[in-house]
Amino acid sequence: MSDFVLRRVEAGSFAGVDAGAVPPWGDVIAAASPRRGKAWTDEAFALEMLSLHERLGASTESLENLRRLSAGEAGCVITGQQPGMLGGPLYSAYKAAGAVGLARAVSRESGKIIVPVFWCGADDSDFDEVRSAWLWQARQGAVRVELPEDLLPADRRVGSLNDPMVDERERGALEHLFGEAARRAALRVQDGLDARLDFGERSCARMLRAFERAGLVVVDARSPRLRALGQPLFERYIAAHEALSAALLAKRRELLGLGQPAPIAEDALGSALFRLDGEQRRKLAGSELSRLAAERPGDLAASVSLRPIWQDALLGPVAAVLGPSELAYHRQLTPLYAGLGVQPSLRLPRPHVAQLPTGLWDELKLGAGQGRLAALLDSQESTRRLLREHALDTTATARLAALQASVAGSFDGTAAEQGPAVADALASSRRRILRELERLRAEWGDLALETRLTAGMRWDELPKFLFPRGKFQERALASAFGFALFREDWPRWLDALADAAGEDYVGGRPPCFVSDFDLDAS
Repeated sequence: MSDFVLRRVEAGSFAGVDAGAVPPWGDVIAAASPRRGKAWTDEAFALEMLSLHERLGASTESLENLRRLSAGEAGCVITGQQPGMLGGPLYSAYKAAGAVGLARAVSRESGKIIVPVFWCGADDSDFDEVRSAWLWQARQGAVRVELPEDLLPADRRVGSLNDPMVDERERGALEHLFGEAARRAALRVQDGLDARLDFGERSCARMLRAFERAGLVVVDARSPRLRALGQPLFERYIAAHEALSAALLAKRRELLGLGQPAPIAEDALGSALFRLDGEQRRKLAGSELSRLAAERPGDLAASVSLRPIWQDALLGPVAAVLGPSELAYHRQLTPLYAGLGVQPSLRLPRPHVAQLPTGLWDELKLGAGQGRLAALLDSQESTRRLLREHALDTTATARLAALQASVAGSFDGTAAEQGPAVADALASSRRRILRELERLRAEWGDLALETRLTAGMRWDELPKFLFPRGKFQERALASAFGFALFREDWPRWLDALADAAGEDYVGGRPPCFVSDFDLDAS
């Protein structure tokens, strides 16, 4: 496709999006000048990064941006996600597009060179979280692609998974669901690459390929040199961990008391370090920190609580592009930043996108107001209610409404005539009959939906398409779904999203969009 339609929508249309979450653009520009991460200019880290990018087939643009970072000529913005089946959640690609768009906007308006960086959380050990993915297929609906739960031993870093079954499951599912052309588009990242790439490296390679023209740089969280450079930070944390844990706990209780989210649980605040034993990682209890750190200081690794501080201290990003939960847990970490003397990067919300079949926007008259769009994107049930209203013609809707009003009026009139003696019985019957009429209205609407087709999709399937597994599609579906929708144009679509997101960051708006696509093409 040659044109990409991205329609801006109000932030409130997407659950969890705070309309005031984007910092003033002047603050972003001001932060661009002094931020330089010392890890980039470390010779050993630079060589490690160059080797990784060359091995993964990075583009000329990515290699040039890596050179600029290593030479101290550039700053960066960062985002990231764990590796996952079929590219991980769809929002992983949206996050990377947000970082690309932000880097472009800051570079353009500050006169500084700012590079987009994607942090691959290959050091995570929650295999159950990343071993499955979902795709949507027009005929079959939501389809799960899954790896056996025993394919990776417990507590092993997920990035280290290296089994031919991963490739077999991904390729087989894509070819079965979307055909050979879409399979080639979604998996072309493997073409010409070393077949021995592990799960983490595959994720990095996919990001590099999807954003090759944008010059994206990737960081694998398993980097030995980055952990070595982080040792002084880890030691400062160990020396003060009791006071820091108490401060984090107090911050969590403060946020909860204000009715604000605090995603990092209490039991995760007592220690922010793991100990590595090969590819296994074990959380260190607070009482073990000093002893085990002294015995094997080179084997320390950051947990979710310390990772953002580690990133900001060594990579020095101007800003981080984050999802709603990440924005919330970063607020929890304020005491840790202050206690360790690390300047936090600015935090901006990632792009949110709803993919809708071509023509639906106009057909549902969504352009007439944000209220209908907000109802469409709220939940499966609210989507279904909106579609029922639209599917029933105006005559049927008017007759149902008149019937409901007539029944209610008749009961009310009878109650007034008969008096209090029968009022309770009449009220109970009134509620029961009106409930039945409402059920009839819903069934009538469902029948209308089943017979109405648009853009190759049955209307009664649209709620499940927007909310497969009860989650919004960008959280439920895998990134490879983008290739299934747009084929070879998926990187160009992401590039268009990056530019649109950059415009919104400059304007102080969370980047929220609806995008059209032709479902039949998939």
